[in-house]
Amino acid sequence: MDSKSYKMKFIDEVMSFDEFNLYWKKILISGGLRAWRKKCSELIWKNEMLNSSKVEDLFYYNYKDEFDWNKTLQFISNRNIYTSWEIEKDDVWERSYKIKNFLKDLPTYEVLYKRDVNKIETDQCIRCKNGVEDWDHLWICETNELTIKEVLELSISKFEESLLKEEKHEKIKFLQNINFSFLKILYEKSEVLLGKEKYWELIRGVYNRKFNTLSKIKMRKKLLTSFGVFVSMR
Repeated sequence: MDSKSYKMKFIDEVMSFDEFNLYWKKILISGGLRAWRKKCSELIWKNEMLNSSKVEDLFYYNYKDEFDWNKTLQFISNRNIYTSWEIEKDDVWERSYKIKNFLKDLPTYEVLYKRDVNKIETDQCIRCKNGVEDWDHLWICETNELTIKEVLELSISKFEESLLKEEKHEKIKFLQNINFSFLKILYEKSEVLLGKEKYWELIRGVYNRKFNTLSKIKMRKKLLTSFGVFVSMR
């Protein structure tokens, strides 16, 4: 019987189970809190993300400068919520999700199959068995309990409930006044993602500049940003 020998190499820093590990262009970004926060704030890191081939679809037709990239990067890095060095474990995993979601690199069967992950023999959706399970399919699979629009509308109610618990009645009133306008923007055709509505931008974590037109008051603009984050994470 023939036998083969293979050389194996262990990378110590990868083997250490840290809060968050991410490979970026063959460079390991470890889960060390300070290192991660530094990477989030470095211009080089941001440029690498925005120049990634995985987000070319967000730039190809973006001649009208539709997106507010500052707010988008705040979404992804959670800088709109956390300002100190102390970050809870849930926040770290939320960051991981946001980055992979933005890059359409969530562990779908398409992604796992391409990476040749052990025992993944097909890229087809195992729920509906009707097509490749890629990032888009996750949102439109016929076996989903809710449609994207139903999720968005339910998110608005849940956000208002969270404000009600904190007794922020003035903010609730503002949101109720702009709910229709907010949804109207979401249901418009995207100027960048051809053939899709603007809500496809938001669920990917991209903030459209049109939301900035809903209020000129700084405090309310911050509320809109938080509202957008909440809806995009549902």
